[in-house]
Amino acid sequence: MDEDIKAFLIDNYENLDQIERDLVALEQYLKSASELAALALKLQALVTQFKY
Repeated sequence: MDEDIKAFLIDNYENLDQIERDLVALEQYLKSASELAALALKLQALVTQFKY
């Protein structure tokens, strides 16, 4: 595995785990825009961190 990807996954394990739980919740029942907004913020944080 590429070292950059490995470091990214190690550094962001908690965020990735939370994103997975959020996606499952959204899949089961998307009832509020706040759930989607929270997921979008987590994804944005991951993308921003990976760029640097």
